[in-house]
Amino acid sequence: MRSAKSEERVVLSLDDLDIDHILPQTWSTHWSLADGSMVSAQEVGDARLLSLTATELTDKAKAIAQREASVPTIGNLTMVHYGVNRSVQNKEFAVKRQALFEHSNLQLNRTLTATSLWNEAEIQKRAEMLFEHALRLWPRSSA
Repeated sequence: MRSAKSEERVVLSLDDLDIDHILPQTWSTHWSLADGSMVSAQEVGDARLLSLTATELTDKAKAIAQREASVPTIGNLTMVHYGVNRSVQNKEFAVKRQALFEHSNLQLNRTLTATSLWNEAEIQKRAEMLFEHALRLWPRSSA
């Protein structure tokens, strides 16, 4: 994602980097649903089971299931120094965004530092942006 105008044109060593789930895998402690409600880890577990077995889900269970489905997607992943990752693990987005602003020089994280809200719609939007970058780097063959 670096451009010809980027100050650092050298590829960084990956030895000190971790893959981070921006919306954490264990999100219920610090991340509310879109309606502002908090959920317990038990409710997350219950919604996981219901999404596999129930034909009808409550609105809250649907929101939890949608949130859970967004966590392991490419739009929700980034790379960050392992020390930063450990210090903000499972924290709310404002804390993560500030840590990225203070510590990350990766172009991959630049748009995250300018984003005020992190939710399923933002995750989808970032996935599409990353996909466009990937297509430029690795164009499809004509065969």
